[in-house]
Amino acid sequence: MIELLLIWSVFSIATAVVAATQGRNAFAWFAIGLLLGPFGFIVFSLVASKDFSPLPGEVGQCSLCAQPIRLEAAACQQCGHERREP
Repeated sequence: MIELLLIWSVFSIATAVVAATQGRNAFAWFAIGLLLGPFGFIVFSLVASKDFSPLPGEVGQCSLCAQPIRLEAAACQQCGHERREP
């Protein structure tokens, strides 16, 4: 019984961590993971978009390929062009 609770807890924490890295509400997904366990992780995997879109204030534009680029990034993920500080 304790093993099942441990596995359930691990999946709920994993769901919250992955949700946070995707820009989602980690607490809400932790609660979903706590209720659904491994199935919550599967649900998040199906619901989560593959494109990470940070908040508008956190994004700039690559000067070479015009793709969105995070302000803290050293180089563009698409073309590899090094970002220069303004």
